[in-house]
Amino acid sequence: MIPAVAFIGPSQVGKTTVIEGVIVELKKRGFRVATIKHSGHEIAVDTPQKDSWRFTLAGSDVVVAVSDSTALYIQSGVPPIDVDRLLSLAQERADIALVEGFKHSALPKIAVHRKAVDTEV
Repeated sequence: MIPAVAFIGPSQVGKTTVIEGVIVELKKRGFRVATIKHSGHEIAVDTPQKDSWRFTLAGSDVVVAVSDSTALYIQSGVPPIDVDRLLSLAQERADIALVEGFKHSALPKIAVHRKAVDTEV
């Protein structure tokens, strides 16, 4: 399995900002990086008025958009996906995975705190 670490902490504490910095540093060192995020709310990744957005809005259960350099896969109504399954999807294209959330997984964790947001610090 691909090496991975989960960044956990309360909402708005800065997990994404920390992960962005780690990505930049790992890329400087030549690593291929996968990033996996768990969200507690609905995810909106499609751009309004674009074809893939229109297909989703029309009711398509799976939308795949592909260019010469990018692929986007959107699937509606999926049950929760185990982080290990997601890591297995990334392992062929990355050397390490940075995970945001999945606090109940067995992954090693880095807790992110910020006093202005997290009053328990």
